[in-house]
Amino acid sequence: VLGFSLGGRLSLNYAQFPAEGFKGLILLATDGILMNPWNRLFTHTSLGRRVFGYYMRASSRPESLALFFEKWKLITSKRRKLIVDNVSGPEAKQKLLATWLILRRLWPDLARIDRILKDGAYVSIFLGRYDQIIRPRAIKQKLKKKGLSWPVADLNCGHDMMNKAVFTIIKEELIRKTGI
Repeated sequence: VLGFSLGGRLSLNYAQFPAEGFKGLILLATDGILMNPWNRLFTHTSLGRRVFGYYMRASSRPESLALFFEKWKLITSKRRKLIVDNVSGPEAKQKLLATWLILRRLWPDLARIDRILKDGAYVSIFLGRYDQIIRPRAIKQKLKKKGLSWPVADLNCGHDMMNKAVFTIIKEELIRKTGI
């Protein structure tokens, strides 16, 4: 099972109850190991959900909120740009709001997944060295804190891993892990 970003969280959740024939996980810039503080604020607190919903429904508010956070150095300019790019219209805002709120309770049990992986399945995690969304150092610290020795490879990129160079690395990893 392959998962990128939020799809990594979905893949981790699938791995908790795998179907027969499950071989393993390839995770790219994966969410689901560490909860982003912004995600926690905007989806796991009553006030945060109200603020998030209000700003997503108002026409230009997400952009102004992102500028406010950048001004107060709560986010970087790259993160502000990512926010603005992902809320560039009413449909995009509604999609983001619905996705974050629907998936807020979908968090994998990493210890359970680790036991399943020890039964013969594999995991390979690829993180972008310059990723400002899924920070590699924080992911590695969380894995270590949980006692998980899952292999993590740093790639010379940011969060955007949907390119030929990364796919070549994944292909080589799959061949190495599965012999296919």
